[in-house]
Amino acid sequence: MDDNHKLTKKEKKELRKLEWQEKTKTQSRNAKLKKFSIWGGVILGFLVVAFVLFQVVTAPTQPAQTVNIAPVSQRDISQGNPKAKVTLIEYADFQCPACAAFHPIVNQILSNYGNKLFYVYRCFL
Repeated sequence: MDDNHKLTKKEKKELRKLEWQEKTKTQSRNAKLKKFSIWGGVILGFLVVAFVLFQVVTAPTQPAQTVNIAPVSQRDISQGNPKAKVTLIEYADFQCPACAAFHPIVNQILSNYGNKLFYVYRCFL
């Protein structure tokens, strides 16, 4: 500060101008850095999402597992056309609240598809 007291008014004005210019340059540099950081983050995020999607799409699919279901017999409760292309086998329990909630949906499916569907009920105990 002793040096500032020895400076002339013109030199002090020039010093303040230089300090202001440095401050402006620093603010400008920080603004650019912030802008590049944001865009870099957006691009990096996009690349990560694209990579994950690529990995999901190109992941080898597992072959469908075959489930052996007992063939429909005379003992099963059934409704509809036995020669229909689609067979719906429901495993349910008369005391199960979830099965009771699902019952109206099954009735709606049966009424919508009629003879295009063969429905089989099996008691799941």
